Amino acid sequence: MDECSVRFRHHDTVVVDLPHVVDFYSERDIHTAVMNAVIDDCRHLVLSLARTRDFDSSGITLLLAIWRHTQNENITLSLADLPSFVARMLRITGTDTVLAVHPTAHDAINTVNRKGGTAQDGPLSREA
Repeated sequence: MDECSVRFRHHDTVVVDLPHVVDFYSERDIHTAVMNAVIDDCRHLVLSLARTRDFDSSGITLLLAIWRHTQNENITLSLADLPSFVARMLRITGTDTVLAVHPTAHDAINTVNRKGGTAQDGPLSREA
């Protein structure tokens, strides 16, 4: 089975690569793996979807569940390396207005570092 993997862990930042398939059947295992990745002093979580080739509505549910957890724990959450079909799903559902989306994991890390990185830096906290 294709699994999540921690690509990068440095100080309080963790980059997790999501698997090839993010669907109803893999959602619970992915959620558990991501929660395990953020247990040790994580303040900034980046989820990379670079490997993801199959993503259904359960994937959106998963991302929002992870987002709720990170908000409760004052962890920034960024998505990176989105395949075009995932970006389109997020745009159609409006999820891209809730979750911070970056072209690459490197860009996500740099953005958090520039801002000083708190969970309140996400899209919902921007001043209008």
